[in-house]
Amino acid sequence: MTATIKLLVNSGSGVLAAVVSTLQAAGMRVKSHSVEPVNSSSSMMTLQADGAGTLDETELESKLSGIPVVQSVEEISTGNRVSATRTPRVSVPGELVKRVVASFPEVMPHLQDYEEQIAKDSQRVEKLNQLGVESGQNFAADLEHGYLESISDVIDEVVLPSIVSIAEASRSGNTIVVPISLFTRRVATSMELFSGDDENCDFLCGFIEGLSSSVPGHESVSVIETRCRVDGDPACVFSLV
Repeated sequence: MTATIKLLVNSGSGVLAAVVSTLQAAGMRVKSHSVEPVNSSSSMMTLQADGAGTLDETELESKLSGIPVVQSVEEISTGNRVSATRTPRVSVPGELVKRVVASFPEVMPHLQDYEEQIAKDSQRVEKLNQLGVESGQNFAADLEHGYLESISDVIDEVVLPSIVSIAEASRSGNTIVVPISLFTRRVATSMELFSGDDENCDFLCGFIEGLSSSVPGHESVSVIETRCRVDGDPACVFSLV
């Protein structure tokens, strides 16, 4: 079920959290939202949400009306469920995304096969990154978490727990510092775990973006790798912007 929801709500902090919490309890996830002031005490909140919930519009209106900060339910429009993913920048095989997610964290065989297929493709970097984005979005669909207000919360509650099996990572502000991962293949340890000249973090960068942008309220998050061990840096650094 997909729904466009318009609510007249109190102005002030904590309103979005209350609405998102109620929708999550009803089996729905908020994909985007906007808030427009109406007067000094009221605002119009518009949300796009989807989910596998079985509530009809009447039940959903009843639950939303019961939220203390909601003054009135102005509109609920429902339709067929749509994908939560962003418009792809390039095309990647959907079956490959499914295999990557299903086999996680054993992703390297799939990535290596795909890298060989697109080795001479001019959009190779973009395709590996997009594979990461779509894999991250699909992986995030099974995660459970409460409302996350800040980027640092997204990193701590969603990203780091999700990548712990494929990368050693920590947060520094709104960046993720990765001294060791499966994707920078010449690992700086006493053992060379991987070899080859095709080191890259394109998939990991996309995976972090897919995870982050799947969190309600953070759909516009982009991830940029600002430092990489391939270039001699002590760690790969990913900035969420």
